[in-house]
Amino acid sequence: MKKTFYDLQLETAPGRVFTPRPTTEQLVEAALDRIDGVPMRIADVGTGSGAIAVALAVNNPNVEIWATDTNEDAVELARANAERLGVADRVHVLQQTGGSILIQFHGQPLSADCWQLEDLRAELENAA
Repeated sequence: MKKTFYDLQLETAPGRVFTPRPTTEQLVEAALDRIDGVPMRIADVGTGSGAIAVALAVNNPNVEIWATDTNEDAVELARANAERLGVADRVHVLQQTGGSILIQFHGQPLSADCWQLEDLRAELENAA
């Protein structure tokens, strides 16, 4: 099933993967305003259909997005949407296992459980 999200035609799978809501477009708009053309790496945890990751990549060629989901159907769907819309080289979709995510900061891999993200954010801000 196709759904228009941020003027993009995305494949969705109602009942298997959350369908993006129109209100989520406000998040994309706010993120694009904040990014403002600056090259950036972004993590999209719980990507679902990849709507946010794909919309950000399509609308800003300077972003690279690492999108994760625990749902295998979501991972396949997000990859397909990124490929179909020509941003698969900058939207990397990975299947997340458990509650851990892996990110990179200044080229160094960092792993954190979801409950540690607030502490990790503070650590990254202090290191920057």
